[in-house]
This record gives sequence, structure tokens and C-alpha cells, in this order.
Amino acid sequence: MGSPATTPAARRFASQASSLSRIALATFCSYLLGYFLTAIGALLGCCAALVGWQAFIRTGTVVWGHMIFLLAGRRLHFHGRENIRSGASYLVVSNHASLYDIPAVMAAFPGIALMGRDYLMRIPGFGRLLRILHYVPIDPTSARKARAALELAGARIRQGISVGIFAEGTRTETGEVQALKRGFVHVLRAGGCDLLPVSVSGTFALKPKGSLVMNPRERIDVCVGAPLPHERLAALSDAEVMEVVRATLHQLHRSHDEQR
Repeated sequence: MGSPATTPAARRFASQASSLSRIALATFCSYLLGYFLTAIGALLGCCAALVGWQAFIRTGTVVWGHMIFLLAGRRLHFHGRENIRSGASYLVVSNHASLYDIPAVMAAFPGIALMGRDYLMRIPGFGRLLRILHYVPIDPTSARKARAALELAGARIRQGISVGIFAEGTRTETGEVQALKRGFVHVLRAGGCDLLPVSVSGTFALKPKGSLVMNPRERIDVCVGAPLPHERLAALSDAEVMEVVRATLHQLHRSHDEQR
């Protein structure tokens, strides 16, 4: 008969205790230190913007994105960087499973102008950081403001700035890629650029919609797929573009999950 310390029940208890400890530590560090880090980053970003240190802002954004995940007990892993052509501007379309998709995409694409809900602009510190990074806020309650945001995103791309959008419109509640909203198609046509599909995996497990705790049980991966040429998508109807892009995101997400 084994000692109490080596029984299956004792091992399960030790494993559960260890898991709860990781969750508690990740949650504490993310809320306390994460907000502090974001506030400091926003302050430094404001100072850098005043003197025109754009390279500092781009590098700082990447560092911030990595640090946010380190505080939550995970590292970011990137795949498919060879699909990003140097100097090109894209419409970057990603799946959306968690608020943590935002720092993941910002770390993968320095200088990207993200599109998203306007309420993020009201988060102390983070909102100021987003303004510096040319964030395009969308107010879904106003058709006029939503159209203006889409036009602004198209203008950003024509200026040579890649624009990122979570085309599902909101975070998934199942972890699967949802139906896409039409707005990204208008940005694609206005910007006249190639579309870059991106899959972010592991953030749904880390902090799904509605959860207040961080659970760093899965590896975090950002997988960049091959660009979809603008010429190919421009010839399709809006509905066909939405279906092609959703199928591409779903396949990218599923194939990478199977390799994890």
C-alpha cells in the first residue's frame, strides 16, 4: 500500500492546487500589474508622440503586447511571418475569442491601426494608448458613425497603415469562428489592399467572454495565413467575400489547433 503522498487522490489534489495557484497568480498579476503597465505605456507613448518617436511607439507596443501575456503566465508564439510582405499595408482580419486578442495582434503587427468597439477608448490609460496608435472606434448604435469609421479605416490603408479588424463583431462564446459582419468588406474595397487572415489560439481558454479570471492552461499562438489578393476578392459579391474569408479563418484556426 502506497504512502498517502503518492495515492491517486493525493496527486489529483496536488495537481488541482497547483492549477488554482497558477490561475490566482495570473489573475492577480494581470489586473494589478497589467493595468499599471498599460498606464505607464500610455504615458510613455504620449511623450514619444509629442517628439515624433514613432519607432519607439512601435517597439513599445510590441513589448507591451508580450508583457501582457507574460503577466498572465504565457508567452506569445508566432507562425507565418513569411506571409507578411515588408512595406505592404494590409487589411488584417482575425478571429475574436478574447480581449487578449488585441495585445496578441498588436504584438504581431507593429504600427497596426485596430478597429473595434468605441467603449475601449474609455478605459483609463488604454484608451489614450489606442488614440496614439490610430485606433478606429466603431459605435454600433449609430449607422452614420459606423460608416464614418469604415471610411476612416479605408483612408488609413491608403496612407500605408495596415488596419486590423475582428470581423465577427464580438467575442465568440464557443471558441469557434462565428459568422462575419459585412463591415470589413467595405474597408477592403475602400482600401484596395490584400487581406491577411490571422488566427489567434489559446486566448479563449485564457480569458473567455464574461470571465473575470485568467486561466493560462493553453499555449498562445498567432498564425498568419497567406494573403488573399485584392484582385480576387474585388471580383466577388459582399456575401461571397464574407464566406471565403470565414472559411479561410476557420481552416487556419482548425488546422493550427490540430497541430498544437
